[in-house]
Amino acid sequence: TADAAAGALPPRDWLVELFADTTLGPLQRAALLIGRAPGQPLDTSALVCACRGVRRSRIAAAVESGAASVDAIGEATGAGASCGSCHAEIATIVAEALKAAA
Repeated sequence: TADAAAGALPPRDWLVELFADTTLGPLQRAALLIGRAPGQPLDTSALVCACRGVRRSRIAAAVESGAASVDAIGEATGAGASCGSCHAEIATIVAEALKAAA
């Protein structure tokens, strides 16, 4: 997904393509340094879990995929699995998403 977790590697196919080239242009080098191909959207939704770098859009996507509790979100995204200070925000996001889906 476009909203990869913090620290996640860029798509393997894209990296293989870059490393197959004998030379990289300035745009390719910059893209490699920032970790995403040119034109890939940057997730600017709210950062909910600072410990794991999980944004609101990723939590909402997990709810859409069936995660319906704070624990399920933690299993699906890692959010809330460290210090727990984001549990209330995660619970709010889950409740809002489930209410909107009903």
